[in-house]
Amino acid sequence: MVVGYLTSNSPNSFRSIFMPNAFDRHEPNLPPGARDVLATIRLHGWSYAPDSHHAYTTGFGWSLKAPEIVVCAQAPHVARDLLAEAYRQIAAGVKLRPGKSYDGFFEDCPVFFQPIERRWYDRYLGWSVWFWGDYTFKALQMVVPDSRGLLPWQPGFDPAEMQPDLSGRKWAARG
Repeated sequence: MVVGYLTSNSPNSFRSIFMPNAFDRHEPNLPPGARDVLATIRLHGWSYAPDSHHAYTTGFGWSLKAPEIVVCAQAPHVARDLLAEAYRQIAAGVKLRPGKSYDGFFEDCPVFFQPIERRWYDRYLGWSVWFWGDYTFKALQMVVPDSRGLLPWQPGFDPAEMQPDLSGRKWAARG
């Protein structure tokens, strides 16, 4: 049984045939901006897409065989740095697991990751949905602390820094 194939375009060379993507589809009429997204993924292994209230990756699954990541309620330059740090850590062998804390993103506060319900993919992972061609790819939300180091489910978290809970598990049900 064939479970993958080699491609010279992938940084890891081996990709699963069970996760086809935009590189495999050879679309003649790409949506506006798609060529830039694909070129960035080929060059850097991933693409960054900022929005007014969140930012996310496209390509982590292609280059690292890792989930795409969404971060909310951060300034665009902060979100980019957080996602770049996630890429560096995953490339160095760190496996991101939901509910586990991870250091190295902020000086003195850990971040957490949680799965994202697929109902949020269109709103929060637009280019990733296009790149993967469906909703079967994995995605995690990076949960960041407020300016005092508290997480959304901890008492005293600053409501002005609230981020949406994309897991569907409700912040109050944690901690």
